[in-house]
Amino acid sequence: MDTVLTNARLVLDDAVVTGTITLRDGRILAIDEGRATTPAAIDCDGDFIAPGLIDLHTDALEGHFVPRPKVFWPDARAAALAHDGQTVASGITTVFDAICAGGFDQAKAERRDLFGTMLDAVELGAPLFRADHKVHLRCEMTDPDLLDLVEPTLARPGLAFASPMAQRRHAAQFPFGHRQGCRRGRARDRGAHRARPRQRGAQHAAAGGDAGLHRPRAGEPR
Repeated sequence: MDTVLTNARLVLDDAVVTGTITLRDGRILAIDEGRATTPAAIDCDGDFIAPGLIDLHTDALEGHFVPRPKVFWPDARAAALAHDGQTVASGITTVFDAICAGGFDQAKAERRDLFGTMLDAVELGAPLFRADHKVHLRCEMTDPDLLDLVEPTLARPGLAFASPMAQRRHAAQFPFGHRQGCRRGRARDRGAHRARPRQRGAQHAAAGGDAGLHRPRAGEPR
């Protein structure tokens, strides 16, 4: 039996039109402009119908495994399914889950401990997921054991691509000089912002105003 959705705003390749979409066995059978007159048609009341979105990079999976610092969700499959539910609810049908291989701070082993667990969760959860989950492997180049971590994962079916990172302490993923330049720029802006009221006060005082002068209160020595 066909499912007919009408009076919807259809997001097409080059336009958004008000029209009707007909589905059969979970696939699109027809797309037509205008409203359908079929009694069984479902009135979408102007809601949007769009192709599923593709999220090329997200750290949300890790957020479900570690919802708070030092707090680890005990059920890996439940964490992955919760992430999948939020993904689909956002209109995303293909998602690249970022999983970090290695770390720049060897004293903090949380990500290293979760590495295999998260990869297994994406792989084993595939039959239950509603979205298509692929793995984006973030390779921390400063980790001396990186190759030992990454090599066994290359045969995993969910691995889509890997990207190198050179993250350093206190520098995130950006060159240190760039971040320092940003800080200096903000400091200059703040300094200029603070200087303006004093400049206006000086101009007002030069014009005979009382800006910048202290007026003693009653009973206060002059």
